[in-house]
Amino acid sequence: MEFESRILSRFVYTTGEWKLVKILTGLLWLLTIARVTLVNKYAGQPFPEGICRLFNCAALIQTPIVYVLLLLAVLLVILYITERYMPVTLTGLALISIIVLTVERSHGISSRDELWSLLFIAQAIAYIRYSFTNTNFKQQIAVQNLAMFYSIQLIAAVYVTSGLTKLQTSGIQWIMDGPNIAAALYKINAQMHIEFGLSQTHSYLNSVMRFINNYPNITRTFFTLAILTELFALTMLLSRKWARKYGFLLLGLHIGIFVCTVIFIPVFIFCVVVYLIGLPKRLTSKL
Repeated sequence: MEFESRILSRFVYTTGEWKLVKILTGLLWLLTIARVTLVNKYAGQPFPEGICRLFNCAALIQTPIVYVLLLLAVLLVILYITERYMPVTLTGLALISIIVLTVERSHGISSRDELWSLLFIAQAIAYIRYSFTNTNFKQQIAVQNLAMFYSIQLIAAVYVTSGLTKLQTSGIQWIMDGPNIAAALYKINAQMHIEFGLSQTHSYLNSVMRFINNYPNITRTFFTLAILTELFALTMLLSRKWARKYGFLLLGLHIGIFVCTVIFIPVFIFCVVVYLIGLPKRLTSKL
């Protein structure tokens, strides 16, 4: 308990900061859920994964049940932002998130939005853990500090796992074969050009592929830096300052990925900016 208290004393957040984090998290999560249920309107589950193997998840996002689900999601987000019944609220948010996003995965689409679900699970565990702490602990540590620290632990674990997976599946060849990404870019290039008619993207990716082919060692260097950044992500758990510094490093990594591949993963960018780098205090001072 004393060791945990010392660690948490390095992760201090104001009530205003935590409230703004919850507002942004809740609203952007709702937009993600709305995209899956109202915009894309997935029907059935042709390639069931995860929880959808146990029952037909898609039935829950069909009319009229989907409107009840969305209404419940909005209600839970309001409770989340206003800090009400947090263990139950966060558990409910996690369950809705898992079901809806698994329906999308069950259509063969990997949007990598599952991080939302993991985020709510981590925060639920933090609030449940906090409810069992003694009075002395609660007097020293605010609940938002524990919730943010658990969230940062999750983010760090996701990046480290990503790096370890690359090493396990490909080893050093993941770096040495880095220039072969040009083949994957060719596929992305053709898909975006045919499906969306994006001639500018088509021309840009052609330029990137030529650069990779002409300078393969630069590509290998970038791949080396990328995997090292992922593998050492646990260093962000040393303090809030370290998390902020590492957040800028990860932001640079994602910018590099976007520049090279035009691949943009909103939920990861959001977590890096909001949970690691942090929001300007002038935005949170009045909350």
